[in-house]
Amino acid sequence: MYAQHTTVGIGRSQEHIRKVLRKYGAEDFSVGQERGFAIVRFLVGRLAIGLRASLPPRNDYRSERQWEQEERCVWRRLLLVVKAKLEIVESGIASFEKEFLP
Repeated sequence: MYAQHTTVGIGRSQEHIRKVLRKYGAEDFSVGQERGFAIVRFLVGRLAIGLRASLPPRNDYRSERQWEQEERCVWRRLLLVVKAKLEIVESGIASFEKEFLP
């Protein structure tokens, strides 16, 4: 699984997501956590985009360390998705609508 051994902290991953969003021209973005989900929201032009990934429930893990590791993995995976989708659009492989809209 991608990033299963990451040592990058959640805050650093969130900041990296913000940096990627700025690089690709997103506006009014937020990166955070809400009701058991990792959330990324941003505007591109007049389109409001929201991405979310489930965060692991604490009781699914034997130790605090395992749970924290999985949380770090979720944020690294979300960064990968954001970066990949924006690069695909930027490079012309797919349209913004195809990558981000239902």
